[in-house]
Amino acid sequence: DNVVIDGNGHTIDANKNRGYFAIFNVTGNNVTIVNLNIINSRARNYEYSISNWNRYDDEYTRVVSPVEWHGNNGVISNCVFDDNTGEEGGAIYWVGNNGVIDNCHFNDNAATRGGSIYISGCNNTISNCVIENSYSEYFDAIFFKNFDEDGKTMVLTLNNCTFPNTRGFIEDYYVEGQCVIISDNSQIYPEIPMASYSELSDIIRNLKDGDVYNLTKDYYFDYGCLCYQIKANNVTINGNGHTIY
Repeated sequence: DNVVIDGNGHTIDANKNRGYFAIFNVTGNNVTIVNLNIINSRARNYEYSISNWNRYDDEYTRVVSPVEWHGNNGVISNCVFDDNTGEEGGAIYWVGNNGVIDNCHFNDNAATRGGSIYISGCNNTISNCVIENSYSEYFDAIFFKNFDEDGKTMVLTLNNCTFPNTRGFIEDYYVEGQCVIISDNSQIYPEIPMASYSELSDIIRNLKDGDVYNLTKDYYFDYGCLCYQIKANNVTINGNGHTIY
């Protein structure tokens, strides 16, 4: 626990022709990896198990991603992941809570699920990342999975990330299980359907002095809707990036 690895801008080149290995297998809490480039890693459990590189036979259990993470409060920041392959996450396989992946660049990563990232856990955040040229058999860049068998909803925050060069068919994310994705303070999965402005006008009508109301969905202004005067004093309405059409 409580480990910091600072790559100082250096690169770990796994040279795919050398075998099937993960670069890091994190099992502690409060671990941080920063300023590191990870390239050319091939972490494929099935291919490893049948290859000459397998020295552990049936005792060997898993090689599924270049970076495998099993811990809480982890941080990966200012890192580059280029030309890596995995089974669950072409660059990162993450199972933990309250983690942060920030300001990273993912390019040309591929996996069975999660072209660049496979993630599960509560209250994780992916922010300020560029995720491009991903490929997976699920046609996704990020695979978000809920492993919780008790029906607890898992929330992933996805802020200020871009997904250029999607090859025309790769989606930003694929979700499995009871999950919610929040982006820039708005819920983007499951998608909240638009509501009539009449619903919003009823809310506005009932605002009291000093109230703060945060929009949680888009609204459409259809036939018969009427704008409504805000009569209360010192009122704040935060659109949270939503739109009134």
